[in-house]
Amino acid sequence: MTNFATFIDSTNDRASIAQRGKAKQKRADLRLVGLGLVVTRDGGVPIVSHAYPGDRPDVTQFSAVIDELVARYRDLTEHVASLTMV
Repeated sequence: MTNFATFIDSTNDRASIAQRGKAKQKRADLRLVGLGLVVTRDGGVPIVSHAYPGDRPDVTQFSAVIDELVARYRDLTEHVASLTMV
């Protein structure tokens, strides 16, 4: 999980997920979007993702987003031998 800065205009009401927050890129002037990903071990190919508002700290979103990502991943596969959270 991480957040990333966007160049979405502050007056754009259609992009409600992009919010001001504490950016890891130190860009207080841009709106943020948080992102959780499930990727393959070989090559890091994204399989499942979940975006969340950027004004929410990762620590408050971690358990809910992880539960959702794992459930969505299990829906795609018959057998999940193991998952590694990073």
